[in-house]
Amino acid sequence: MPLDQTHLSLIIDLVANDEMNVEAATKAIARLAEHARVIDSSDEARFQQLYREQGTGEYVSNYHLPWTPQDVQTLKKMRRNGAEFDAIARRLKRTHRGVRSRWAFELMLEREAARNSPPSDDEQQKEMLD
Repeated sequence: MPLDQTHLSLIIDLVANDEMNVEAATKAIARLAEHARVIDSSDEARFQQLYREQGTGEYVSNYHLPWTPQDVQTLKKMRRNGAEFDAIARRLKRTHRGVRSRWAFELMLEREAARNSPPSDDEQQKEMLD
């Protein structure tokens, strides 16, 4: 991540107007550089690096974008047809972990819906026989 130009120009202006000495300006710039390095080693940067290491060569275009109904439908269809998570992730341009998490979430939603839905006629008849 590059240094913040606004902060750099402010420091330079302070030095130019004799409101900050060169030593203090150097320390301030060093702090900005350290801050940029810390931000660059964040989860976002690590994610980008990991994705590059997996051989894609580019950053995921839909990182942090919400799942669309079409994405969920593709996930369900492919998974129920026996596709592995890696293949689904490549197709949806998402991470393996993201696809697995969404699959688990969708299964949980389906179980909740089944549990909260009223019993069917067949189930009611079965309960009456028991």
